[in-house]
Amino acid sequence: MHITLQQQQQQQQQQQQQQQQQQQQQHKQQQQQQQQQQQQQQQQQQTQIIFAVVLFSLLSLNSSNPTAAAAAAAAAAAADAVVAGKQQQQQQQQQQLAAAAASAATSAATSSSSNRAAPATAAAAQTTAAAASGQHQQQQQQQHQQQQQQQQQQQQQHQQQQQQPIAFFSLFVRFAAAANAAAAAAAAGVGAAAAAAAAGSSWGVYTEERE
Repeated sequence: MHITLQQQQQQQQQQQQQQQQQQQQQHKQQQQQQQQQQQQQQQQQQTQIIFAVVLFSLLSLNSSNPTAAAAAAAAAAAADAVVAGKQQQQQQQQQQLAAAAASAATSAATSSSSNRAAPATAAAAQTTAAAASGQHQQQQQQQHQQQQQQQQQQQQQHQQQQQQPIAFFSLFVRFAAAANAAAAAAAAGVGAAAAAAAAGSSWGVYTEERE
Protein backbone atom coordinates (compact mmCIF):
# COMPACT_ATOMS: atom_id res chain seq x y z
CA MET A 1 0.00 0.00 0.00
CA HIS A 2 1.27 3.41 -0.95
CA ILE A 3 0.86 6.54 1.11
CA THR A 4 -0.53 9.45 -0.90
CA LEU A 5 0.61 13.04 -0.64
CA GLN A 6 -2.56 13.98 1.22
CA GLN A 7 -1.94 11.29 3.81
CA GLN A 8 1.64 12.46 4.27
CA GLN A 9 0.37 15.98 4.83
CA GLN A 10 -2.11 14.68 7.39
CA GLN A 11 0.66 12.83 9.20
CA GLN A 12 2.83 15.94 9.19
CA GLN A 13 -0.06 17.97 10.59
CA GLN A 14 -0.56 15.39 13.33
CA GLN A 15 3.12 15.48 14.19
CA GLN A 16 3.08 19.27 14.27
CA GLN A 17 0.06 19.22 16.56
CA GLN A 18 1.79 16.77 18.86
CA GLN A 19 4.91 18.93 18.91
CA GLN A 20 2.82 21.99 19.72
CA GLN A 21 1.13 20.10 22.55
CA GLN A 22 4.53 19.02 23.85
CA GLN A 23 5.80 22.59 23.73
CA GLN A 24 2.71 23.80 25.55
CA GLN A 25 3.15 21.15 28.23
CA GLN A 26 6.81 22.04 28.64
CA HIS A 27 5.89 25.71 28.89
CA LYS A 28 3.31 24.91 31.57
CA GLN A 29 5.86 22.85 33.49
CA GLN A 30 8.36 25.70 33.32
CA GLN A 31 5.74 28.11 34.60
CA GLN A 32 4.90 25.75 37.45
CA GLN A 33 8.58 25.41 38.33
CA GLN A 34 8.97 29.19 38.34
CA GLN A 35 5.94 29.51 40.60
CA GLN A 36 7.38 26.89 42.95
CA GLN A 37 10.70 28.72 43.07
CA GLN A 38 8.93 31.97 43.87
CA GLN A 39 6.92 30.27 46.61
CA GLN A 40 10.08 28.73 48.06
CA GLN A 41 11.79 32.13 48.07
CA GLN A 42 8.80 33.67 49.82
CA GLN A 43 8.76 30.86 52.38
CA GLN A 44 12.48 31.28 53.02
CA GLN A 45 11.99 35.00 53.55
CA GLN A 46 9.14 34.30 55.97
CA THR A 47 11.29 31.78 57.83
CA GLN A 48 14.12 34.29 58.13
CA ILE A 49 11.71 36.88 59.48
CA ILE A 50 10.35 34.41 62.04
CA PHE A 51 13.86 33.48 63.18
CA ALA A 52 14.83 37.15 63.46
CA VAL A 53 11.77 37.92 65.58
CA VAL A 54 12.34 34.93 67.85
CA LEU A 55 16.03 35.71 68.33
CA PHE A 56 15.23 39.33 69.12
CA SER A 57 12.66 38.18 71.66
CA LEU A 58 15.18 35.86 73.32
CA LEU A 59 17.83 38.57 73.47
CA SER A 60 15.30 40.98 74.95
CA LEU A 61 14.47 38.60 77.83
CA ASN A 62 16.11 39.19 81.17
CA SER A 63 18.64 36.45 81.98
CA SER A 64 17.33 36.25 85.57
CA ASN A 65 13.77 35.50 84.38
CA PRO A 66 13.01 31.80 85.13
CA THR A 67 10.39 31.68 82.34
CA ALA A 68 12.95 32.49 79.65
CA ALA A 69 13.80 28.81 79.09
CA ALA A 70 10.13 27.92 78.65
CA ALA A 71 9.65 30.79 76.20
CA ALA A 72 12.71 29.67 74.23
CA ALA A 73 11.44 26.09 74.05
CA ALA A 74 8.03 27.31 72.84
CA ALA A 75 9.72 29.42 70.17
CA ALA A 76 11.73 26.41 68.99
CA ALA A 77 8.57 24.29 68.79
CA ALA A 78 6.87 27.02 66.74
CA ALA A 79 9.79 27.10 64.30
CA ASP A 80 9.66 23.30 63.94
CA ALA A 81 5.92 23.51 63.23
CA VAL A 82 6.53 26.09 60.48
CA VAL A 83 9.11 23.84 58.80
CA ALA A 84 6.82 20.78 59.04
CA GLY A 85 3.99 22.74 57.41
CA LYS A 86 6.25 23.73 54.54
CA GLN A 87 7.23 20.11 53.92
CA GLN A 88 3.53 19.17 53.68
CA GLN A 89 2.99 21.97 51.15
CA GLN A 90 5.87 20.64 49.02
CA GLN A 91 4.37 17.13 49.03
CA GLN A 92 0.98 18.50 47.95
CA GLN A 93 2.60 20.45 45.13
CA GLN A 94 4.38 17.31 43.91
CA GLN A 95 1.10 15.37 43.91
CA GLN A 96 -0.60 18.14 41.92
CA LEU A 97 2.21 18.14 39.35
CA ALA A 98 1.99 14.35 38.96
CA ALA A 99 -1.80 14.53 38.45
CA ALA A 100 -1.43 17.31 35.85
CA ALA A 101 1.21 15.32 33.94
CA ALA A 102 -1.01 12.21 33.90
CA SER A 103 -3.99 14.23 32.64
CA ALA A 104 -1.91 15.82 29.86
CA ALA A 105 -0.60 12.42 28.75
CA THR A 106 -4.14 10.98 28.65
CA SER A 107 -5.48 13.88 26.56
CA ALA A 108 -2.57 13.61 24.11
CA ALA A 109 -3.15 9.88 23.65
CA THR A 110 -6.88 10.41 23.11
CA SER A 111 -6.38 13.13 20.49
CA SER A 112 -3.82 11.08 18.55
CA SER A 113 -6.00 7.93 18.52
CA SER A 114 -9.17 9.76 17.40
CA ASN A 115 -7.51 11.39 14.36
CA ARG A 116 -6.69 8.64 11.83
CA ALA A 117 -6.10 8.43 8.10
CA ALA A 118 -8.37 6.80 5.51
CA PRO A 119 -9.43 3.19 6.26
CA ALA A 120 -7.61 1.81 3.20
CA THR A 121 -4.18 3.03 4.40
CA ALA A 122 -4.77 3.26 8.13
CA ALA A 123 -2.25 0.52 8.96
CA ALA A 124 0.58 2.13 6.97
CA ALA A 125 -0.20 5.56 8.36
CA GLN A 126 -0.23 4.25 11.92
CA THR A 127 3.08 2.46 11.39
CA THR A 128 4.75 5.63 10.11
CA ALA A 129 3.22 7.74 12.86
CA ALA A 130 4.22 5.21 15.53
CA ALA A 131 7.85 5.30 14.39
CA ALA A 132 7.88 9.10 14.56
CA SER A 133 5.98 9.30 17.84
CA GLY A 134 8.29 6.72 19.41
CA GLN A 135 11.21 9.09 19.02
CA HIS A 136 9.16 11.94 20.48
CA GLN A 137 8.17 9.80 23.44
CA GLN A 138 11.80 8.93 24.13
CA GLN A 139 12.72 12.60 24.01
CA GLN A 140 9.83 13.42 26.33
CA GLN A 141 10.90 10.72 28.78
CA GLN A 142 14.46 12.00 28.82
CA GLN A 143 13.29 15.56 29.36
CA HIS A 144 10.93 14.39 32.09
CA GLN A 145 13.75 12.52 33.84
CA GLN A 146 15.97 15.58 33.67
CA GLN A 147 13.21 17.73 35.13
CA GLN A 148 12.68 15.22 37.93
CA GLN A 149 16.39 15.23 38.72
CA GLN A 150 16.41 19.02 38.80
CA GLN A 151 13.40 19.05 41.11
CA GLN A 152 15.07 16.52 43.43
CA GLN A 153 18.22 18.62 43.55
CA GLN A 154 16.18 21.73 44.33
CA GLN A 155 14.33 19.89 47.09
CA GLN A 156 17.58 18.62 48.62
CA GLN A 157 19.08 22.10 48.54
CA HIS A 158 15.93 23.54 50.08
CA GLN A 159 15.93 20.94 52.87
CA GLN A 160 19.60 21.63 53.61
CA GLN A 161 18.89 25.36 53.78
CA GLN A 162 16.05 24.69 56.21
CA GLN A 163 18.08 22.35 58.44
CA GLN A 164 20.97 24.78 58.89
CA PRO A 165 19.00 27.57 60.60
CA ILE A 166 17.08 25.01 62.66
CA ALA A 167 20.33 23.51 64.03
CA PHE A 168 21.67 26.97 64.87
CA PHE A 169 18.39 27.96 66.45
CA SER A 170 18.28 24.80 68.58
CA LEU A 171 21.85 25.45 69.74
CA PHE A 172 20.98 29.03 70.65
CA VAL A 173 17.88 27.90 72.58
CA ARG A 174 19.86 25.36 74.65
CA PHE A 175 22.54 27.95 75.37
CA ALA A 176 19.87 30.39 76.57
CA ALA A 177 18.39 27.68 78.80
CA ALA A 178 21.81 27.00 80.37
CA ALA A 179 22.37 30.71 80.99
CA ASN A 180 18.92 31.07 82.55
CA ALA A 181 19.53 28.07 84.84
CA ALA A 182 22.79 29.58 86.07
CA ALA A 183 21.16 33.00 86.57
CA ALA A 184 18.24 31.50 88.47
CA ALA A 185 20.61 29.57 90.76
CA ALA A 186 22.67 32.70 91.38
CA ALA A 187 19.51 34.72 92.13
CA ALA A 188 18.44 32.06 94.65
CA GLY A 189 21.61 32.78 96.65
CA VAL A 190 23.52 29.57 96.03
CA GLY A 191 27.25 29.50 95.53
CA ALA A 192 29.11 29.90 92.26
CA ALA A 193 29.89 26.18 92.14
CA ALA A 194 26.20 25.29 92.42
CA ALA A 195 25.30 27.83 89.73
CA ALA A 196 27.91 26.35 87.41
CA ALA A 197 26.59 22.87 88.14
CA ALA A 198 23.05 23.99 87.27
CA ALA A 199 24.22 25.46 83.98
CA GLY A 200 26.21 22.32 83.21
CA SER A 201 23.25 20.04 83.84
CA SER A 202 21.05 22.15 81.57
CA TRP A 203 23.69 22.14 78.84
CA GLY A 204 24.14 18.39 79.31
CA VAL A 205 20.51 17.87 78.29
CA TYR A 206 21.31 19.52 74.97
CA THR A 207 24.45 17.45 74.37
CA GLU A 208 22.63 14.20 75.14
CA GLU A 209 19.79 15.08 72.77
CA ARG A 210 22.25 16.03 70.05
CA GLU A 211 24.16 12.76 70.38
